[in-house]
Amino acid sequence: MATKLHISLVGGQTAPVYQGIIYANPDKVILIHSSDTLEQAIRIKSEIAFAVDLQEFDPVDINKIFQKIDTISQHVDVKTELSINLSSGTKPWALAFYSKFVGKDNVALFYVDQNARIWDFKTLKSVNAIFDIDAQFRLYGNPLNNYKRLADYTDEDFKILPIVEELRSFNFSDFNKLVTEFEEKPNIVNLKLNSGSYLVWHKQEREFEISLVNKSNVKTKQLSSPHIRNILLNSGWMELKVANILSKWNKINEIRLNCVFPTKDNSPKNEIDIIADIGSKLLFVECKTHLKRETDIDKFASAVRNYGGMASKAILITQQSLNQKAIEKCSDNGIMYFSLDSDSVYFSNQDLLISLLETQLLNINPR
Repeated sequence: MATKLHISLVGGQTAPVYQGIIYANPDKVILIHSSDTLEQAIRIKSEIAFAVDLQEFDPVDINKIFQKIDTISQHVDVKTELSINLSSGTKPWALAFYSKFVGKDNVALFYVDQNARIWDFKTLKSVNAIFDIDAQFRLYGNPLNNYKRLADYTDEDFKILPIVEELRSFNFSDFNKLVTEFEEKPNIVNLKLNSGSYLVWHKQEREFEISLVNKSNVKTKQLSSPHIRNILLNSGWMELKVANILSKWNKINEIRLNCVFPTKDNSPKNEIDIIADIGSKLLFVECKTHLKRETDIDKFASAVRNYGGMASKAILITQQSLNQKAIEKCSDNGIMYFSLDSDSVYFSNQDLLISLLETQLLNINPR
């Protein structure tokens, strides 16, 4: 039986390397890495169950690169089924491997694009790669263990959402002051404003009592549900509302909320409001009632690159519309933007948001 050997070039983007290995299903893997990408190669090795040989290449010296390839090719005979993934690594590596092996019948050369499609350079045909959300996080060095699933929320939680929105609209200023104080002081149990508006946390009953006063009326509600603290505070109501809208999109496989990535010492690193598995890539969602600082857009873009890789999609969803400068900053960072104030006479927020995502799903992100 012929030996199946797979060679993959390792760069900063580890997911295409992993996907190519799973696709090739070889007996042995050779990971070509530089001194700068050794960590990525080791991370890939830890994710697969195949025999792995790590080989360090000079990243740019053509003569040294061809010498190393010649050494490898001496161990490849006509009985070896060789596949080479050219998706990652340096351009000189890809060009050198391609020129060395393109004319050999027993060698398959392929590339994995940002839509997790594996393209065969000889047949020019493509197939879908296998996508694993948790493996992808680990491959980029950021395992995700701290999050909530949309399925964890109950009907009681969803019934609270319109009530919270109604209260917020009734007296936005007082509502914001009350919940902000509770967000900043986790141990606080009651607060009353000069206007007469108040918020009380009944710990034993796990219930909020809120009363808001405006110029002509008073509105008092008891708010209780399994995740009421998470919903009322930190704009959790908006995140759950957006996640519920996204769940109606048929491209969604899984939705995770309040995703906290840890540092090496397990302290909180960064929180992403929503991450959705959309089959071939990840969708990162930042939810804000209003954008306070335009630098938050840059921070979000950086987090998407670090945690999701170059192929991931990102969208900023706000309650209030963004100004033109913020919209341009989103565009500069490759981030989609949507406002929940976008309801039209003919289409709902849900229809408009899903339509936007559909049009952008297969677009290749600028590198």
